[in-house]
Amino acid sequence: MEPGRIHNVSTRTWVAMGVGVAVVGAALLWLAFSNNDADVTPRESVSAEDGCGGVDVQRIELNSQVLGPTDTFCFVIEQVSDVTIGAAALDVTQPLVLEVTDADAALQGAAASSDGIDPQLVLRLEPGTYFGHVSTPGEQLAAAFLVYTAAFPAATGGTTDAPNPGVDLPSVDQCGGSIPMVAHGDRMAGTATSTLACLEITDQRFVKVGAQTADSDANPDLQIAVYRADGEGFTLIRANDDAFGLDPELSFDAVPGLYLIATYAWFGEPTGDFTLYVDTEGTTWRDDYPSPRFTHVTDATCATGSATVLGPGDDATMPAGLDVVCLDIAAAGRYTLTVTSQSGDSLAMEVMRPSPGGAPVRFAYTDHDPYATAPTPGRILIDATFPQGTFAVGVFSWFTDSAPGAYTVTLEPSVPR
Repeated sequence: MEPGRIHNVSTRTWVAMGVGVAVVGAALLWLAFSNNDADVTPRESVSAEDGCGGVDVQRIELNSQVLGPTDTFCFVIEQVSDVTIGAAALDVTQPLVLEVTDADAALQGAAASSDGIDPQLVLRLEPGTYFGHVSTPGEQLAAAFLVYTAAFPAATGGTTDAPNPGVDLPSVDQCGGSIPMVAHGDRMAGTATSTLACLEITDQRFVKVGAQTADSDANPDLQIAVYRADGEGFTLIRANDDAFGLDPELSFDAVPGLYLIATYAWFGEPTGDFTLYVDTEGTTWRDDYPSPRFTHVTDATCATGSATVLGPGDDATMPAGLDVVCLDIAAAGRYTLTVTSQSGDSLAMEVMRPSPGGAPVRFAYTDHDPYATAPTPGRILIDATFPQGTFAVGVFSWFTDSAPGAYTVTLEPSVPR
């Protein structure tokens, strides 16, 4: 089995697999691997006609990252949006406080660094001008930091801006015309100028969609968003970031109707070439290389007498430092795997399964709870269809990339949401 391929259960015996914490990952990875002269929004002051209500502060654009903005800055919301905004200190030991107020100085939300985690807010904001304020506790001026934002329209009516400012969502009547239709099992070629597809659902389904690039670790960092038809336009229902390297994948409960799938790259970069795949039957899975930190996991890991093995309906509390627990899926089906930290760790988990080549492959990954309405770094969840078989679940602390403190794992049959 070659990592990165899509496998369908009908043709092979061995098959493989909110902007929230994922947004933090994109910002910190950018900070770590880019230089300060590339792709950085410059500092500039703005005046009343620039949309900051006459306040002489820097205006930042949504869906961007800004290195070294003024301690107080503004941004403008043109339609009701779900906005993730965070501040990341350049000195990882430096705590920050982030506040967002509206034009009348009414507080919309506040967050502070905690246990080494930089502050982040997820807010639903009405159209208007908003101000961000970043400070360092006990200091007159904030320590050096960057600010990142990601915004999704909370609802749309006709053509409107997609999460990437360079893409316009179509109207419903464009599906099947200028926007291609996709169905179960389809693998549609996407390019930087062809990033949209429509999906018609005739009965309730658990649907999985994803975008696959030729090299999931070297191609542009993609996101994928799903919208449901709402009148003449579309309403956002789900979005996700990294699942396989920098490639996204997500699943959602679909009721009958028309859906739009939008693929785009972070911060307005071109997507490059990718392949969109769709599964409405729960019979198609993708695989990829596991993380380097789990090279100690082998096909024999879950066969040892010391392994903790869970079946559907089981749960277990794992001690600190033990980073692998096993699953025994006796019958293929849809299951929910939940990991909850007992020590406040910001967690991530990677699900691996055997392959004919002898080395486990990545089946699924998450660093968040896709059903949460606010960031839940201590609780992560995968809701997916699993084939029959044995799986190893690797759990780690997201910010330190190390073995976690104590955590609880639960595996149970899923229910439609």
